[in-house]
Amino acid sequence: MGYDSGNFQRVKDAYTAKRKQAEQVAEERKMQVHALSPAIAEIDRRLSGTGLLLFRIASQGGEDLPKKIEEARKENQALLEEKHALLAALGLPADYTEIHYECTLCSDTGYLPSTKMCECMKRALSVEGFRASGLGSLVERQSFDNFSLDRFEEEERPLMKHNLDFLRKYANTFRTGAKSLILIGGTGLGKTHLSTSLARVVIERGYSVIYDTAHNIVFDFNYDQFKSKPEEELRSEKYLDCDLLLLDDLGTEVQTKHTASYLYNLINTRMNRGKTTVVSTNLTPNEVLERYGDRLSSRLFGEYEILLFRGKDIRLKNNI
Repeated sequence: MGYDSGNFQRVKDAYTAKRKQAEQVAEERKMQVHALSPAIAEIDRRLSGTGLLLFRIASQGGEDLPKKIEEARKENQALLEEKHALLAALGLPADYTEIHYECTLCSDTGYLPSTKMCECMKRALSVEGFRASGLGSLVERQSFDNFSLDRFEEEERPLMKHNLDFLRKYANTFRTGAKSLILIGGTGLGKTHLSTSLARVVIERGYSVIYDTAHNIVFDFNYDQFKSKPEEELRSEKYLDCDLLLLDDLGTEVQTKHTASYLYNLINTRMNRGKTTVVSTNLTPNEVLERYGDRLSSRLFGEYEILLFRGKDIRLKNNI
């Protein structure tokens, strides 16, 4: 997945810092314990030589190699048990001097032994992406719980309650490949608030989420097509591989001869990869058809579940 280089560097630096912190804490605890118990210090010294011992045994070879390795393993286990007993006598847990990483899968490196990016780092990049996108402050203060139906006229509330309940359940049951959605309605009807609330829950449940406007997404696809350095990382790749893409304000992007094809490629590729997309737009279905043509319209209105937002702009009403 291609991530913004600035976001990636910030997250990478944070991982490096917390890994060093965990290792420093473990080292300080080890020094503390060694000062209290010379016997544990000696055991740790012997344990630290286990790797070199096994290398020497393997280098010597011979028919009794398996036996020697097993003897070394048993000796190592006996030393660990003795250390644990000594720690217990000091009132300390058995893993007191071990390194306690925040993520036990990647040891706070962000990557698994297979070199695949760890899910914890994907989540961190998603959160950093929200913060950098300008939506970060909304993620922190907008949620399903503070979406007020009282702001709507009485006749509008049943529809908005349906949308609220639907998206809350959708977020709490989200899974990879969940059905994509299109949120249709005028400005100021809560589409961004509910989309943000959806993203917040999905991120907390461990999925990778990317939010951006149609304008920025089209710009990145256009940049990739005409970039001067072919070896440069693709800006658009991040939109294709995340578990959930929130494409906001469809219809506000600059219209060129390539715009419809960029958006169709994005929507179609994500469908083929089993990825979920939530699109929000102020356009009517007829306006979408007129602007983007049959191919994109058939994907959005034939494959996506439609949520309608009707009413008066609540932001305008609040200023009256």
